[in-house]
Formats: sequence, C-alpha cells, structure tokens
Amino acid sequence: MWTDGCQGKKDYDGRVLGISTQYYPRGGGHFTLDPNGSQKLQGNETRPEIKPSANASFVLRKMCVDDDGVEYPDDGYGDSVDIVSCDFEGETEQDVKSQVEEWVQKVYTDMIDLLKTKYSFNEYDDEEI
Repeated sequence: MWTDGCQGKKDYDGRVLGISTQYYPRGGGHFTLDPNGSQKLQGNETRPEIKPSANASFVLRKMCVDDDGVEYPDDGYGDSVDIVSCDFEGETEQDVKSQVEEWVQKVYTDMIDLLKTKYSFNEYDDEEI
C-alpha cells in the first residue's frame, strides 16, 4: 500500500510473508458430546491420549483492497498461498513450541538463502513490466 513517507516521499510497503501457527493442547483443543447420550460437552481432560500438537505454515500474502480502496495484506482466508507447512506433536506444550520455533528458524534461513540465490543478480532492477 502506498503511504506517505517523510519529506514528500511515498512508500509502497506490505507484510507479504508471514507465519501462521495453530497450537492444540493435550486432548485436542475441542469439545465433544458425551458418547453416553447425556448431551454434556466433554473437554480436553477426557482425551489425555491426544498429545499436544501444532501446525505451522509460511504464508505468502497477496495485497487486497477494501471497499474504500485501502490496501491490506490478505489474512490467510483469501488469495494467500501456504508455501510450506509442517505438523508437530510432543508430550508437553513446551516440547511442541520448541519444535515449531526451531522449524520456523530453519525454514526462514532456507528461504533467505533461496531468495538471495534467485535474485542475487538483480535481474529485475531495470526490467520493464
């Protein structure tokens, strides 16, 4: 989106690459109906065999325009693209979070290397569109 910079300059900025992660606690992070027909909801504590888990994705977001013509990065429900994703499972919340953080750092580093390799010759600097 174009925004006013300092001294009359204009900036075209946006959050194009993001990380989206959903953590699920032990028990799955959802309610279910009591299978005995009592119509009571059962929480995570009734399913301790379901380990804590998470799913993480690197997301490439398209810039969108609202009804007033204001641009904003897609929130993941529109034209965004999951570049890479991974599922995680552990015995504790901290185990899962550590796995996610380590994976994010590795993929982030890999993406930087790939992008620098692809665009290192600045082949797009003077290209006309």
